[in-house]
Amino acid sequence: MSSSKSHVVIVGGNFAGLVAASRLARRFDVTVVDPRADFEWTPNIHELISGVKSR
Repeated sequence: MSSSKSHVVIVGGNFAGLVAASRLARRFDVTVVDPRADFEWTPNIHELISGVKSR
């Protein structure tokens, strides 16, 4: 029996996709596919809007 993990691909790196990836990574090799290279944690959006934080 092989000891390698199965591979899961998640399409969409939004909040739900990243939570799913985090939870599945315990049992599977996970790849997240999304056209954006970054993800902004929504509770911090006020910092982006006000200019306190930049990408």
